Formats: sequence, structure tokens, C-alpha cells
Amino acid sequence: MRPSSLLVVLFGAVTLSACGDTGLSTIIGELQVNPTLTDIEIAPVGLPHFFNLTLNTRRADIELNAITVDNVDGQFFMTVATYVDRGGVLPEGIEPVQFPLKVTPSTVIDVPMVYFPLSEGYHLARVTFGATGRDQELTVQARGRADTPAAVVYPGLVDFGEVKVGTTGVAEVYVENRSELQLAITTSFNDDHFWTSEDQPEIYGPLEERKYVLHYDPTDEEAASSNVIFSVGNVTLASIQMIANDCRNGLPEANDADHDGYTRCSGDCDDTDPGVHPGVQERANQIDDDCNGIIDDNTISVDDDGDGYCDADLGETCLGTGILPGDCNDGDPTVNPGEEEDCPGTDPACFDGKDNDCNGITDGGTTDQDGDGYTEAAGDCYPQDPTSYPGARELPDGIDNDCDNIIDEGTVLYDDDGDGYCEGLTGWAGCTVGDDVGDCDDTAEPPPSANRPGRTIYPGAPEWVAGNPAVEDLYRGIDNDCDGTIDEGTNWADDDHDGYTEDGGDCDDSNPARNPGELELGLGNDEDCDPSTP
Repeated sequence: MRPSSLLVVLFGAVTLSACGDTGLSTIIGELQVNPTLTDIEIAPVGLPHFFNLTLNTRRADIELNAITVDNVDGQFFMTVATYVDRGGVLPEGIEPVQFPLKVTPSTVIDVPMVYFPLSEGYHLARVTFGATGRDQELTVQARGRADTPAAVVYPGLVDFGEVKVGTTGVAEVYVENRSELQLAITTSFNDDHFWTSEDQPEIYGPLEERKYVLHYDPTDEEAASSNVIFSVGNVTLASIQMIANDCRNGLPEANDADHDGYTRCSGDCDDTDPGVHPGVQERANQIDDDCNGIIDDNTISVDDDGDGYCDADLGETCLGTGILPGDCNDGDPTVNPGEEEDCPGTDPACFDGKDNDCNGITDGGTTDQDGDGYTEAAGDCYPQDPTSYPGARELPDGIDNDCDNIIDEGTVLYDDDGDGYCEGLTGWAGCTVGDDVGDCDDTAEPPPSANRPGRTIYPGAPEWVAGNPAVEDLYRGIDNDCDGTIDEGTNWADDDHDGYTEDGGDCDDSNPARNPGELELGLGNDEDCDPSTP
């Protein structure tokens, strides 16, 4: 069951001890008060701490008519009645004591008191009881030390990445108690789709760090944002932002789940498969590998020339209703197993130089020297090479396979997007066209789902262009420089891996010891990225 969000006042979270003279006092007719010195070792600033003074008598009945509190170091000690008068709310089980109060030998009475410090330091008060008909007064002491509740929560931005409807996103944050207090830390959310499984306050000891697990349950896959507030009672310790399904404003590493160099915002249509992203070679697998919106285009499974046949082998399956296999040239609609050889016979007009019906015989067995279905008369540019003929698939082999007078276009040896780099091929030195190898996206045209041309992606390309929002958006969410990391050096990437980006307040994203979650050491280095902190 998901817990409700709530804020809890901290009670009894500090140690009480009796110090100094702890013997029983017998000042007013055998009236005893224990302890005579209440020592509150440490308590949080801004939160009430409740303690008791215990009254009884050994023999005589005594009527107490008043209790007064004399603070030495500020109005921090008070009766619970005064606390209520000032707007405080008492926890369950604590009630003000009403005066006059009769103390008998047979009763023990606890008088609740409050230590409510509003500043750090040591504080002292004297508590005096007056008795009816007696000139004497009984005075005991209470002293306390106060410290400010402080904790750091990191990272400052929690990005759940892509979370689909029906699933739960899970993320971890770390909470570190930065005070000497024992803190009962609670959380509150302003959106109930974000939640935590911890339904009780987490108790953190002094300077202790723990992991906190956050969850997100989406009702749709639109971008979502919320905050979680970490508190001790009504004292806010930290507020951090949570986002989900927001690859445009999210952390690159959270939105490239398959580590292929593309986020969903930069055109990755399947972020669970590193083999699917813009610029990859399409494969015959009934998947849109290159994310251009077309499945298996330019593969043997698709009828590329629209003649009703794909170039899969006979007996295999083509993609599309009514499409048959066996096309021996899927770049020429006049060539397929359903065609007839042009006007069979000896008339020279019947000889077009093509194996129209894909039976392996060109024009009745005339001059097709390499058996690729085309003669020189039909445009075969390498009549001795069966891999080269009009409409053939271009191969990375330094040969014009499709006889269009361009060598290796569309292959890993050709700079298709004109950025100076080709993908490269093991065993080959350089590119057929291009200055160097290593391009991780050599697409000549951007896919319909992407908002960038391939020419912005090559080894050494800038990850962003500062000061130009339009260009920054164009470059964002892509491994532009082909080094395996998305958006490094930008304001939305956590380059020093300390849990904070420049957008999240990191004032030095090259130094993990400087961020909003660090403790200021007073050395002039601004470790917490807050210039106002001394």
C-alpha cells in the first residue's frame, strides 16, 4: 500500500540525562522534584522537545499555586501551557498541568515542559514552583544545547528516464545527515504518481548516510515533473526535482537506456535495442532498424522497385501482402520471376540485355558473360563481375556495383552526409570518399523522427554550440562526437558524476568535490556552490 505524504514533528529524538546534583530536593515540606538539573544534551533548532519534571512528597500534602520559568539565554524553555498559547500543538498524551495543583504523599505527578530553541547554542533556564501558604519556593534548572537540522540529498535531479504505462520507475537518492542530531526524516510529494515505499520516518544518526528509494507510476507517457521535500517536522531540509519521460530536459544517461548514442528525443525509436537507432544499416528482420518509419527498406524482404517481388530467395517470405520472393534485381521493375523475356525469337529488337524472368538466361542465352542477368548492352559496367550490374546493391569494395558511376555510395566506405568522415571498414585504410573513418551516423538525410542532419555527427564534432538555443536543441541528446558519451561538456550533462549538472546548480562540473550537496569547508573554495555560505 502506498503511504500518504505527511510531515511529522520530532519528539523524543534526543537523549535526556540528569547531570550535576540529581539528589531529591526537600525544600518545601518534603516536596521532591527529580531531577533538579535537566540536561538536554542536543536538540534541533525550530522543533519542540518535551521533557518532564516529576513531583511527589514524602509526608505532607502541598498545594502548588504557580510555576514560573526564568530563561537566561532567550525564551526557549517554557511550560506546555505557554507553548500552546504561542500556537504550538501538543503531541498525543501530553496535557498541560493546571494550577493550583495538590501534591500528596501517595501520588507522583509529571509536569511536562518544553525546550523550543530558535537558535543554535547552549541555553539555561530556572523553573520555580510556589506553594500556597508558604514563603519558600523550590527552584530547579534546565539546560539544553541546540543545533540546526541539516541534511544533503543527492542527486539534486532524479530522472526516471522512460517509464511506460503499467510499469513503475525506480530511482535512488542518498540522504546524508549533516548535523550532530538524530533526525527523523519524512518525505512529502506534490504529485501522488511519485511516491516512496517508506511509510515511517527514516531515523538518521549524526553524519549518517542512507539510500532512499523513489518510485513513479505513470498514467500516460507524457513528460512529468514533481518535487519531493525531505523534512524534519516542519523544518525543510531539502527539495529535489523528479522528472520522467522527458528526454528533452532530462539527463542524457537516463534517456539513452541502450547506450547506442541516441535518446528518444534525438530519434531513437527503440531505446531498449542498441542495434536500433538513426543511421544504422537496415536489416531484413521486420524491424525499423534505422528509425526512418519504414520497416526493412532496401533489404531482401521488401519490394523496393514495386513490381510485386522482393529479392529474398525462393521459398522465403517477403514483407507485405501479395509480395513474392525471387526477384533477381529489385531495382528494376521490368525484371522479376513474373516477367516474360521480351518477344522471344531472333529479332534484334527482342534483345534488351536483361534476364527479365530471372531464370538465369539472358535474351535466350546471348552475351551475359558473368551471369548476373545483364549484358553490356543493358548497362552492365563490369561484364566480368557478377556483383556489378544496373540496380545491384552497392558493396564496400571499391567498385561501382550498381553501375551509376558512383563508387561505394551508401556503404561504410562512403561519406554519405558530406561531413568528411565515413564509417570505415576493418582491413581498409580510409574511405572511398571522405577524409577519415569513425563516423557513427553517416545518413545523408535525417529520419522523419529526428531533428538533426547526420552531418552534425562525426569524430570531433562539437557536442553543442553555446549561446544559440536553436543549434543547442539540434545537437542535444546525440553522441555528436562519436566517443560513446552523449552531451558531455554541456550544461545538461553531469560530467564529474557527482549527481549535479550545471542546470542543476553545479558551479564546477569538472570537480566532484564542488556541488550544491557538498559541505562548505570555509577554505574559500565554495564547495557547496553557494557564494553566500561563509
